[in-house]
Amino acid sequence: MKKLLIILCMLISTMLMAQEEEKREYTKLKVYLDCNFCDMSYLIQEMSYINFARDPKDADVYVIVRTQQTGSGGTSYQLEYTGQNSYEHISNQFSFTTLATNTQDEIRKELKVAIEMGLSTYWIQLGQREYKERQQKEAGEIVEEKPTEEDSKDPWNNWVFQVGASGSMSGQKTSESSRYSFNFSSKQVTDKHKFYLSARHNSNRSEYSFGEFKEVSKTKSTTLDVSEAISISDHWSVGAFANLEMSDFANYDLSLSIKPAIEYSFFPYKVSNQKQLTLSYRVGGLYNDYQILTVFNETTEYLWEHSLNLGASVRQKWGDLSGEVEYKSILDDSSLYSFNFSLHTSIRLFKGFSLNVSGNYEITRNQINLAARSVDINDIILQRNQVQSNYNFYTSVGISYSFGSMFNTVVNPRFGF
Repeated sequence: MKKLLIILCMLISTMLMAQEEEKREYTKLKVYLDCNFCDMSYLIQEMSYINFARDPKDADVYVIVRTQQTGSGGTSYQLEYTGQNSYEHISNQFSFTTLATNTQDEIRKELKVAIEMGLSTYWIQLGQREYKERQQKEAGEIVEEKPTEEDSKDPWNNWVFQVGASGSMSGQKTSESSRYSFNFSSKQVTDKHKFYLSARHNSNRSEYSFGEFKEVSKTKSTTLDVSEAISISDHWSVGAFANLEMSDFANYDLSLSIKPAIEYSFFPYKVSNQKQLTLSYRVGGLYNDYQILTVFNETTEYLWEHSLNLGASVRQKWGDLSGEVEYKSILDDSSLYSFNFSLHTSIRLFKGFSLNVSGNYEITRNQINLAARSVDINDIILQRNQVQSNYNFYTSVGISYSFGSMFNTVVNPRFGF
């Protein structure tokens, strides 16, 4: 009888412990997601079993999401996981690709699954694997079957085409304007080569009237760009670039250039989504047929032009940085040249504080297309003709700082704020 009571007490104690375990709140992973294009409201709401940290230092896992465009117009996502604190010995990577036809809802669902897959190692470490599987089962999530080899065949052979048109009209008592444009593009991207063709036509008409003053401005432009790049090795590529342009603003009846090119990547191309440093050189012929006699007393001319370009980009835990320097000049007259400098960076300086800088500055000494006739004030205001300028620039500097609750998994969409 005594043994029976002991056994009965043990059973009751085990049942009570099981109930307490069922009620216990599970420890959540603290994750910092470095992704400035992710739908965070959706992820926070759908992944309530994660604490999204506001600062990287407070996280157990640092997740950075990088993207690159695929040849089909889709996007390749690369997710890199770095464990911190007690998880610093664990690192992981996961990648997936979306199609150009995927909706934003489909993309964010795939991104959610990818984040979960990459965090699985950390969940196992935390002892949450069984809990996560139960959550998925209760939610009724269905795992989609992988496409068969027959389904994955591409009848378009990696070709992607796009056609577009747009138009607009606006006006008031003293002015009216209308614009329309057409565009077409096609591309084929494989591991061995990349081909791209783009064509666009724009037409603008503006009419201004005030009392006896009346002015009508009409401009149109047509451009055609063809590019081809061929992979040689992990660091070398060759290519060719052709451009055709007809523009009232730039004084071109016809401008045509064809330039072979070579590029060297200091880092292997396969890590370009993390860091990239390239040096490229282009050289080729240039033919210009002008609408109006130029300041160099030319109506038609053949020239040789070359350019040297140094570009770099990096995206790491501290932020991202990209920049480019390009020198371009006429081969037989080095006084006709241009320098272009561009920079963009977003740097996380300390907790919640970031510095954002963007800028572009171009020195122009190669405006060989400028019309010889004088340009009046109406031409400048209405931008009917290009005028001489030794430089142009753009710059933007900003800071951002966030503070408040470190973790918050609540989503409340009321009133849209």
